[in-house]
Amino acid sequence: MSKVIFPQPAPLREQLKNHYLRWQTCRDCSLGCAANRHVFYDYQLNFKEQISVMFIGEAPGLSEDKIGKPFVGRSGKLLREVISQTDRSLGWLITNVVACRPTDESGNNRPPEPSEILACRVRLTEVIHICNPLVIVAVGMIAQYSLPPAVCGNPISWLTCLHPSYLLRTGGKSHPQYYDQFYGVIDNAFETAYNHLKVKAATSSQHEVTLVCSDDYHTSRELRNYHD
Repeated sequence: MSKVIFPQPAPLREQLKNHYLRWQTCRDCSLGCAANRHVFYDYQLNFKEQISVMFIGEAPGLSEDKIGKPFVGRSGKLLREVISQTDRSLGWLITNVVACRPTDESGNNRPPEPSEILACRVRLTEVIHICNPLVIVAVGMIAQYSLPPAVCGNPISWLTCLHPSYLLRTGGKSHPQYYDQFYGVIDNAFETAYNHLKVKAATSSQHEVTLVCSDDYHTSRELRNYHD
């Protein structure tokens, strides 16, 4: 009888690359037609090629539209700085609820419209499904209220932090109350994911030991029966 072989999923990098290629010419809303670049995500994997924490912001700005990566302007540098201080060598990914920069009639940044958020929801949901993060952090209130409905039930935790642009407008690091709150949420996100992986690894090791002991017990029992 032939043995059933279940195909292994593609590596995470490959899945994200394929996702990018599929959506890079999206024109599901007017933002995609006017954007200089589609800004999907930036990420750093851990040694096991996993993403444990996902950050979801609002929308790309001018700098992101030029470079093609999320959170690369002043507010992005603040976010990335805190991530680098708290990530505990875990994998992370940054994206937004919309992939293209929304602008007003004067060419300035504006919040995405509900229709634009809805048009980009399939793309965002697919990214969450591909990465399967342990913790999701909504960066800002607009991101919090724009997350796909299914998000609430998938990760072990989801949090909301202040948007770094708000911190910069209110004094940045010189305003300890807001900065400490911002830092604390991100630190808590990585701490939660780290502790979950730690417990999971310990449980897995204990299970392996139990199986080994069980095999040894049955082997010795069979030997005794043979000699009896």
